[in-house]
Amino acid sequence: MSISRKVSVTCPKCKRVSEFTVWDSINTGLDPQLKQSARDGSLFRFTCPHCGAEDHVEYGFIYHQMEDRVMLQVVISDHEAKHALNMQKDQRLVQIQKELQLDQYHYLNRIVVTQNRMREKLAILDSGLDDRLMEIYKVYLLAKYHEKQPDDQEAELIYFLSDKGEKGFQILPDRGPRYIVFNQGFYDKLSEMYAGDLKPMREDGPIIDRKWAERFLTAKKE
Repeated sequence: MSISRKVSVTCPKCKRVSEFTVWDSINTGLDPQLKQSARDGSLFRFTCPHCGAEDHVEYGFIYHQMEDRVMLQVVISDHEAKHALNMQKDQRLVQIQKELQLDQYHYLNRIVVTQNRMREKLAILDSGLDDRLMEIYKVYLLAKYHEKQPDDQEAELIYFLSDKGEKGFQILPDRGPRYIVFNQGFYDKLSEMYAGDLKPMREDGPIIDRKWAERFLTAKKE
């Protein structure tokens, strides 16, 4: 089941305090109505009942897409990601998982920093793409962008987006139009180049991000 609780949130506009529902865990198999609201961000949007102002509430939780055997642990900092990783490596937990035979369900397990990265990860998986190849793709894409725009060194974040069949990337911070269309041919080329060096998706992870892609590409060069 999904687990939620009430917290107090201060409106950024009128400064009045109201209740807001946060989720410690989301199970889309048992609560399918949460599947889309997690993806579009409405689940994390606070609307002040007094003045109508809106704000985003960032917090960590477990996203469990039981029907597809996908488990995402959302954290809000790199420090929390390291702690979550250490917990997953704890030999006592590993032994419990073996005893419960959880490995037979062959879950895709990932740890992601921030809700935006969770939403991006879901967009990648929904599109039938390999999240590791997509992180490699983004390293190439951002390097190419800086090559063409050497004065724009602030651009550091890049997100994959998918909406109504249209796929692309958004580069942030946003100082103008930075939407780049997803190139299936280039993705297929990356797959030809690197797929042979990758484990099956569900056996890899749990942290697959830009740093992972940079380490992977550095190792390939060596």
